[in-house]
Amino acid sequence: MIKKLVVGAVVSTLFCQPVLGAELERSDIAGFHVTEVADGKIVHLHIRGLPMYSGDSGCSNLKSKLSGDELRLQSTRRLFRRGVPFDFMVDVPSGIKRVVFGPSRKQIWPKDELAESVSEREQKAIDLATESFRKERPDADLNDYHIFLSGNVSDPLTKNDHYRILAVQDGPAPCAVREAYVYWVKTADYSVINKGRSFSGQGLLLRQLGKLERECRN
Repeated sequence: MIKKLVVGAVVSTLFCQPVLGAELERSDIAGFHVTEVADGKIVHLHIRGLPMYSGDSGCSNLKSKLSGDELRLQSTRRLFRRGVPFDFMVDVPSGIKRVVFGPSRKQIWPKDELAESVSEREQKAIDLATESFRKERPDADLNDYHIFLSGNVSDPLTKNDHYRILAVQDGPAPCAVREAYVYWVKTADYSVINKGRSFSGQGLLLRQLGKLERECRN
């Protein structure tokens, strides 16, 4: 579920209660990705990722602060399960030249300063996983999914190296995950040899991803 940010307001979720949460940095969110969506003269930013915490917190809210031609986005930890989706749509007001995130004010728009560059090989793996996902779920709207490279993994049995691609969809309830898929793409020949099954629940626990991968290897 995408949460819409109204500039100057706080967006939160019904099932999250505040704790002694520090403000998140850009680097605290795995798979942090900003997509610019132009709608006439209005710029929308779709920000997605998976918060990475130590402890049972993870559902975040988002608030904004205007300062001249800069828009600063702030997110704090909330009491919930870790690994739940971070998914917001932000409207960029007219006249804003720079959007920053977190206490370190890392720029995320018009260019994400900390965005990890994706190599040609990694992008090919993402494209193959996306193609496989399209074939398996022809009715799925890719705009509802966050598909990204989550790292490399080695099969302990075959010793083959793979790119690990995750496809995560938000569920209808706040901070819920409706579906999550795991794809392994072999680095040697780009064959998609592992296809994850769906997972539903109130929050996607990071530790369950490993279990999901093991169950899907065959």
